[in-house]
Amino acid sequence: MTDTRQHGDDHSPHLERGQQWLASVLQLGAIEAKIATAMLQGEAWLTIEPVERTEAITAALCDRQEHALDALQYLANATLNLEVEPDLQCSYTLEIGDYRKTRDAELKELVLGVVERVRSSGQSAELAGLTSAERREVHHYLSEYPDLVNHSHGQEPHRKLVVALKVDATVEPN
Repeated sequence: MTDTRQHGDDHSPHLERGQQWLASVLQLGAIEAKIATAMLQGEAWLTIEPVERTEAITAALCDRQEHALDALQYLANATLNLEVEPDLQCSYTLEIGDYRKTRDAELKELVLGVVERVRSSGQSAELAGLTSAERREVHHYLSEYPDLVNHSHGQEPHRKLVVALKVDATVEPN
């Protein structure tokens, strides 16, 4: 049985739909959990709070090799926004424990390290092993560095993000 709770005063239909969808998916996987919901910065956050076997469920959903939580989040966004007018669609973020918060801090540290490495060596650097959502976040963080450029290359699941110094087109060659 999946229990659902809603935090805050926002009784958004997005939260209710997301909560019902996720409860159904978890029930299919025989995962007993509570689902806490909140609207944060215009996104519907659905937080899975396992009732039993918390560590095992968290490990299974957050395994860096399988990306199950990211896959569920992708399915939630695709399914819950299907046949919904574009201006009425909502972005859904699935969370378990503090996984997203912790991973976001790791990505910010990764960005700081690659920025330092590229600036000090003058050589480009590749970042591998990121999901498409993580690459999008890293692209966003790197946009704060006007002296750097970045792009992704390769095919999934081996797609990499490349970071390099920006070539100044205003400097005339000698």
